[in-house]
Order: sequence, then structure tokens, then C-alpha cells
Amino acid sequence: MRHTGERMKAIQDMSFSADAGKFVCIVGTSGCGKTTLLNVIAGLQRPSSGMVLLGGNPVVGPGKERAMVFQNAALLP
Repeated sequence: MRHTGERMKAIQDMSFSADAGKFVCIVGTSGCGKTTLLNVIAGLQRPSSGMVLLGGNPVVGPGKERAMVFQNAALLP
């Protein structure tokens, strides 16, 4: 059981690459870190350690070369 204020590792020891123009699916059980991973790749969340590289450049925030489609309406009704 976590106590308030404790940090949880959502993703650990992960590495993968995806080729341009390929369709990639991330699947897993609820709570396994899928959303955290996508938020880090999109630049919406910074990793507590490690880095995400896109074309050899670190992802440090949102960029026009990446997009996120939310499951629920997040911007407009």
C-alpha cells in the first residue's frame, strides 16, 4: 500500500524503437503504465529518469511532430 506523497515507478527498464510509417499498439492490463508511457512519448509528462528520443533528439515537451488522441473529449464537447 502506498502512502500519500510516495512516488510509484510506472515504467522501469523499458526500451523500444518504432520505424517511421509503422502502426504500433501498446496493450496491457489496467494500471500497467500505458497512459504514462504515451504521455511521456507525447511530451505531456517528463520522465523521472531516462529519456525519450525522437530522431535522435530528446523529447522535452509537446511538439508538432507528435499527436495525442484522447479516449474521452478533452478539448471540446
